[in-house]
Amino acid sequence: MNSNLSRQKAQTSAPSNLFPPAYVRLPRPGGKCPHTGLTRTAIYTLLNSGKVESRTVKQPGCKRGIRLISYPSLIAAIEAVAA
Repeated sequence: MNSNLSRQKAQTSAPSNLFPPAYVRLPRPGGKCPHTGLTRTAIYTLLNSGKVESRTVKQPGCKRGIRLISYPSLIAAIEAVAA
């Protein structure tokens, strides 16, 4: 049974740096983005400044949705601040 679990885990875990994501979710309140280390507040600050793009995905008729952050624009904004 353990061999099946470890085989299944090996199949699903691929290095995340091979293909950067197109979008990332906002981290939970109090947490940090696993890709950049930025807090939710820091990402919202970049969003409000217009330097980072985002999209909201929601079901028709729903009030709430999931905010997705454009990963390339997030990295470009970080590099612009660091330069």
